[in-house]
Amino acid sequence: MIVLKPRIVFVMIGLNDFLWEEIPVELVATHIQFIAARLAANSIVPIVQSTLYVSNDTGKGVNSRIKVLNDLLRSWCAENAITYLDLNNEFSMNDELLSRFSYDGVHLNRDAYVIWRGVIKEYVQPLSPDP
Repeated sequence: MIVLKPRIVFVMIGLNDFLWEEIPVELVATHIQFIAARLAANSIVPIVQSTLYVSNDTGKGVNSRIKVLNDLLRSWCAENAITYLDLNNEFSMNDELLSRFSYDGVHLNRDAYVIWRGVIKEYVQPLSPDP
């Protein structure tokens, strides 16, 4: 049961599963799909956001796993009429987070959050009540 009833939920999951755990990509995708479907079934608009690449892939193949995850999510969202936002279009090049958007290669900096806000603004504003 979902106690709180937000109108919209932005979902971004997966990076920590790949950085610190050896969780299979397909399992991570299944969990995200379950969450998005559960939100939709409760009349909450899910917006699935791409998992962001890192800028300093530590040899664990993190970015290649993220690419597979994002491809799975993009396809699933299209099949299920759920919005998918590919934030990597804004923050990455060649499947790697651009260093100008992060202070440690993983976490976004202020400049990135300003861009992110601009991307999601078009989805939030139509839901805001008129002044």
